[in-house]
Amino acid sequence: MTGYEIMKHINSFGFKTHTGTVYYQLGMLSEWGFIRGEEQPTRTKYARRGTTAYKMTEKGMKTFKKFKKKWTKPLEYAYKNLNT
Repeated sequence: MTGYEIMKHINSFGFKTHTGTVYYQLGMLSEWGFIRGEEQPTRTKYARRGTTAYKMTEKGMKTFKKFKKKWTKPLEYAYKNLNT
């Protein structure tokens, strides 16, 4: 998934994103070893360079699973109580 696709996905939930914030966070996640960016060829002749597609690493998946296990119930509870 590219940074642009991630921003579109976040925006689909009604949140506003800023390019600098998203790409800064992607850089940090990459630096910490949670994701890995791979350069993809661009489809347009006007781009100076290709796009970067991000994939979660094994370390990232393990960390995500721990987060999900710990926070699923509290987040479901908050969601139910905020939407009543």
